[in-house]
Amino acid sequence: MTAIVTSTSSAIYSFSAATEFSADVKTTNLSGTQTRVVAQIQASGTGLDLSSLLLNGQTASVSGIADSRMVTSFAGPTLQSDYMAIWDFAASPLDEYSLAFNSLGPHMSLEAVRIDAFASDTAFVTPASVTAVPEPASIGSVLALTCGGGIRWLRRRKSSAKAKRS
Repeated sequence: MTAIVTSTSSAIYSFSAATEFSADVKTTNLSGTQTRVVAQIQASGTGLDLSSLLLNGQTASVSGIADSRMVTSFAGPTLQSDYMAIWDFAASPLDEYSLAFNSLGPHMSLEAVRIDAFASDTAFVTPASVTAVPEPASIGSVLALTCGGGIRWLRRRKSSAKAKRS
């Protein structure tokens, strides 16, 4: 199977077959008796095969699509999805983990992968499902738009009150 790195977004893309991905994750300097590994994957086009998403050969405690939206690509509108998977282990962290996953078919563009590992001496609370959580940057954007809209509304209100007095 051949994949290319796109010139516009530096995504990994295959036009001819399903793509297999793997990444080794080093987790040094973690200590505790409980371990959590979280993988976040952003892809567009053909979807990710969630059943293939494995960490050291194990399926996730919980996984799913956290968010999906339509975006514009070189081929026109396409669906971009954010996937999340969480693995909880009742054991001390290993020094290295191996993440593997596949696309459902050709035409998946792998945009981004983020893998985080945590350790604790108390058990992690595992959510029942994966849900979208707004990022701090998007919360700031919403607040800025709200404040901007409020200021504009106040200016209009003042100018209409002035016009009524004249």
